[in-house]
Amino acid sequence: MEKQNKPIGFIDSGIGGLSVVDEFLTAMPEAPIVFVADNARCPYGNREPEEIQQFAFEMIDYLISEHDIQLLMIACNTIVSRALDAIIARYPDLPIVDVVSNGAKVAANLTFTEHVSVLATFQTVQSESYVKMINRYHPNLTIEQFAPVEWVPMIEACSVDESLIRNYTDQLSPESDCVVLGCTHYPFILPQLKAVAPDKAFINPAYQTVQEALPLINRELFLGHCQLVLTTGDAAEFADKIKFWLPERDFVVEHVELT
Repeated sequence: MEKQNKPIGFIDSGIGGLSVVDEFLTAMPEAPIVFVADNARCPYGNREPEEIQQFAFEMIDYLISEHDIQLLMIACNTIVSRALDAIIARYPDLPIVDVVSNGAKVAANLTFTEHVSVLATFQTVQSESYVKMINRYHPNLTIEQFAPVEWVPMIEACSVDESLIRNYTDQLSPESDCVVLGCTHYPFILPQLKAVAPDKAFINPAYQTVQEALPLINRELFLGHCQLVLTTGDAAEFADKIKFWLPERDFVVEHVELT
């Protein structure tokens, strides 16, 4: 029987998930990957939980049926916050790694002041997924949350507006020493965040997420190293976004229809 290539699958609402893909390929550059970005319906942050769950199912169904992925990395905090339990129940045989549990673990272990800030989408904040998960690792921490609703559209537009960034960093408590970037779009503006809030330790959950994934991967199932990026939006436009945020990466970018 001919061996089947089994790549690593990634899903997100938009460009943000590529911050996780970038971290993953730094650790395992030879890996074939397939990343699905649902740009046509981005952002997810203000959508209803039922919609988010359905969109996630559509992306995962596609990755399984068309690409036979061996592992799924959910590179979207909003999907994790609103659909993780349903995803695990629907795909019991698929290894799944998520950004929220890993970001929470780092924050719980890193804080000295026992005061942590979370910057995330509205749905992630409303779900309190980070609050619950951080307290699981380190009970009784003080956790504050903010939803910078303008940031995802700003990043999707390949724009950096310092005033929009400061609108939220200026609200961070002086007692908070760690800030979780609870949306995978936000690491793209990490240099600006560090510049306007140099006293904070900003946590990008991608690194820890990748470290969790690596031992679960079977390299013998790699039959090539095609790195495919699929978008439900305009492929040329998405390729331009990748060139803006990740100029050193060379992905194959194509349009995909999920429904």
